[in-house]
Amino acid sequence: MEGSGGYWFKSSLFAAEPGEDEATNPRMYGRQLANWLRERFLSLGYPAVEVVAEDWGWCVMCQREPYELWIGCVNLADYEYAKPGDPPPPKERLLWKAMTTAERPIFKYLFRRKPEMREGLARLDAQLRSVLQAEPAIEIVDESVANTWFADVPKVPSDADAEPTALPRWIQVIAGLLLLPITLLCVGGALTMFTLPNVQTDPFLQLLTVVITLLCLWGVVIAVRLIFGLKGKGLLGPFALRLMSAVAIGAVVGSFFTDIYTEAPVRAVALVIIYVALAVRLWRLAARRSQR
Repeated sequence: MEGSGGYWFKSSLFAAEPGEDEATNPRMYGRQLANWLRERFLSLGYPAVEVVAEDWGWCVMCQREPYELWIGCVNLADYEYAKPGDPPPPKERLLWKAMTTAERPIFKYLFRRKPEMREGLARLDAQLRSVLQAEPAIEIVDESVANTWFADVPKVPSDADAEPTALPRWIQVIAGLLLLPITLLCVGGALTMFTLPNVQTDPFLQLLTVVITLLCLWGVVIAVRLIFGLKGKGLLGPFALRLMSAVAIGAVVGSFFTDIYTEAPVRAVALVIIYVALAVRLWRLAARRSQR
């Protein structure tokens, strides 16, 4: 398949017909434009021009053999500016695009030369431009116009943009006050696990203990945010991420006061690498969230 960049234009000739996007995708129009082009290209000598609905818009099929030549007709979609069920945009809010395409089934590439198809595409594109320029009610515009076409139209908030309904403050405070002592006890219990002989000599138990400690710290952060009404950035805010990074480094420092490097040197070094990589990753993530 080969195609041209196409032409953007404004026109009072074409309207979006109610219900025509049932044959395409929602809010994709162009049937009137396609039928208008069909009449013009029939008069140019194309023998059997037909209009076909596609999911992206409307296709004006100008030639099927020995390769397909067609014109795509579509409007600039207003998905971000219209709600489901809204009527089609008025003529003055429609920006149209017509583009030429040449296509040949794969098996035919074995028998026909590609330059022939390119010549047909160039001829069709030149004819399309001439047809558009010859109509006084059509104004061809630069492609950059499409980037600012809806600049003065407010966007319709999507479900993803909607703010989640917050719990009443008094519920948040009570929940935070109940959660804080429990999570603090969990942190204290997790820290005491580092004094257990099995944990001091087994790198994997140390890693598990660090993970448990970080989860408990997360609970403390959540409790504090609930009490003081602090809004986090993601699941964890920058402060919590830096705190978790410090805990990971602390585990590395604490390992030097154990016998792990003499009893399991390979596993100990691997554990240090994991802790340092985790600490660096968390610190960088905290830096990025601080900039939001």
